[in-house]
Amino acid sequence: MEGPRTEPRMADQDQAHDYALSGGITELWQRHDPDVLVEGAAGTGKSFGWGVYIDWLCRSYRGCRVLVVRKTRASLTEAWMQTFETKVLWVGHPAIGLPRKNRTSYEYPNGSRIILGGMGNADQKTRLFSTEYDLVYVQEATELSEDEWESLHRALRNGIVPWQQLGGDCNPDAEHHWLNQRCNKGLTRRLLTKHADNPTITDEYLKRLSNLTGVRRDRLYLGLWVTAEGAIWPNYDANVHLIEDVPKNKHGDSIVDWYFAGIDWGYRNPGAMQLWGVDKQRRAYLVREIYRREQNTEWWAERAARWHKTYGLRCIVADPADPDSIDLFNKRIRSAGGKGICIPANNAVKAGLDIVRERLDVDRLGQSRVYFLRQRLETGRCPLTQDKNQPCSVTEEIPSYCYAEMRDGRPIKEEPAPDSYDHGSDALRYSMVWLDWATYRPKAKRGRMFEPGTLGHILDHETTLREIKAGKWNW
Repeated sequence: MEGPRTEPRMADQDQAHDYALSGGITELWQRHDPDVLVEGAAGTGKSFGWGVYIDWLCRSYRGCRVLVVRKTRASLTEAWMQTFETKVLWVGHPAIGLPRKNRTSYEYPNGSRIILGGMGNADQKTRLFSTEYDLVYVQEATELSEDEWESLHRALRNGIVPWQQLGGDCNPDAEHHWLNQRCNKGLTRRLLTKHADNPTITDEYLKRLSNLTGVRRDRLYLGLWVTAEGAIWPNYDANVHLIEDVPKNKHGDSIVDWYFAGIDWGYRNPGAMQLWGVDKQRRAYLVREIYRREQNTEWWAERAARWHKTYGLRCIVADPADPDSIDLFNKRIRSAGGKGICIPANNAVKAGLDIVRERLDVDRLGQSRVYFLRQRLETGRCPLTQDKNQPCSVTEEIPSYCYAEMRDGRPIKEEPAPDSYDHGSDALRYSMVWLDWATYRPKAKRGRMFEPGTLGHILDHETTLREIKAGKWNW
């Protein structure tokens, strides 16, 4: 790597890591494309390489400004920041100050700054774009929409570094993803990384990747942009169905009217429990999700009881294959002062798949009947699952949730493939079947008779009408 060095050696720089980069990531120092993507399979060193490049820029150009973003600030904290602080910087580095979750930037002794943020919060985006940068780096760029990606160019106007650059990294996604198409059109420079570029990768890690199935193996092990064949819910679109928060009404209140939950049991395989909010149009919003391995039924029941106490669940729709767990759930909720609301789900597979698919459809107004909040994982990503590069939520399952291909030499169009990751998908299916077929309707809540600011509200006509109805009004 060559380039201007304008910062004197730091006093504790002897603690710095000794590393060498190879492969596609090294082209960052050789090319100064204004729009660049570093892509490759899992474990090829993409985020680490970007961290080294960003650190080099900050040390080499006094007063340069770098913006590092991801779709949500929380995911940036647990991913890129952890890698940057432990593998690129070192303990005691002068740029590391506040605890990681509270940190908004890294400040170098020469005046260079790395600003951290998330794209999901509108107010935060406005603040981030109100200043100027030399480089904007997006981790997991596939999480953004193309409009969000292009909007980042407007912040590249600081002028300290001779070239201004928007860059990102990602594992490959669907073949027709906008980012892959953008690279194919030449709008974004594609830099490829391979497992051989990462000298720290282990045979054990590569074996875990090679044991994956379907599109996850193609994307995370082979590094291919592929679309799952026979996808069960092909109309799922992260740009539509993943939202930051439940919409609010004109009074600023959540439009969710009531709550229920769905659960798919698991121990060796992950269990998945989902909290659903429902509005007056019976649209469903996944507001909480627990996706964990190796937790017993009592552990799940305690969390269900906590949800019931907080949200007043109408019911918990459970995998009908384990009636003992349903009984334990009800006992635990009763002991917490609630009612036995856990019921066996209707396990009509084909009908359930159809119902979810219909709910995912987008109407002419651009609205769906099921949404997933992006920051919904209540207990964090399951480490036992994440370490195996397997899905940790229902929305990570959906892209590779496919129909079985053949049985006795004939295609099957009615059953999910037996090796699909389906734990969150089953909980989703149980929940949507119950919601569509249940007759439950919440009691109507009495709204405001006179809206604030109206003459009727100012003169308190509502109280007058109540007194007249009760026969208390003196005519």
